[in-house]
Amino acid sequence: MLLDQLSLCSPDYAHIRAILSGSCETVLNTNNALILYSNISHVYAVETTNICESLLQKLYQLSPRLLETTNEKLYQLLSCQNEIPFEHKYKCLQFTFPDIAGKDAHLELLHPADLPYVIDTYESEAYVRQLFSHNRLMGYYVNSVLTGYIAHHIDGSIGALYVKPEYRKKGYGSAIIKAALSAFADSPLFSQVIDDNHASIQLHEALHAAKSDVKICWLYNGGFSF
Repeated sequence: MLLDQLSLCSPDYAHIRAILSGSCETVLNTNNALILYSNISHVYAVETTNICESLLQKLYQLSPRLLETTNEKLYQLLSCQNEIPFEHKYKCLQFTFPDIAGKDAHLELLHPADLPYVIDTYESEAYVRQLFSHNRLMGYYVNSVLTGYIAHHIDGSIGALYVKPEYRKKGYGSAIIKAALSAFADSPLFSQVIDDNHASIQLHEALHAAKSDVKICWLYNGGFSF
């Protein structure tokens, strides 16, 4: 079965390890196709060595709102078809981290007074409010002043890293990531960076995070919800 063949120690499949670590369902697992469904994030992870009609028909039947795959041919095919009209499409590089975590008192749950700032600087107000209400949104405070923030996404990844413009190029980005690795250490941690976000990619490489050999392709309608 394909799930058994995947190199789950590889950064390429950190997203699958995260799904398997929580409540999930194996929708399909054959010699050349895998569909996992996360009951937590509602993401369908799809892997295949051969894009066959039966796999496509299964996906059309499922009509997923959130789908991720490392198979770029499948991504291109699903991007062009009409059966599941995905609104959003993008590609990420996936990173896993060495053991660099260390507690940092500057990282705290985001203060309620700073929630409007995060809403203004992030693309989805509804999702930000969900993260905040589930204690998954952290602020990095220096002398009680917010310098940046980071989130523990529902799919298990850390992301939404943001450093206020006046604090950039001063080491806060790497400090926030390191602190988050400690704060969220109770689950498998990885991050996904949009493939043209060169500044974030360089930051991850400077932290010696292991970069995936393939891109994680996302197609979705709407977004994550708790």
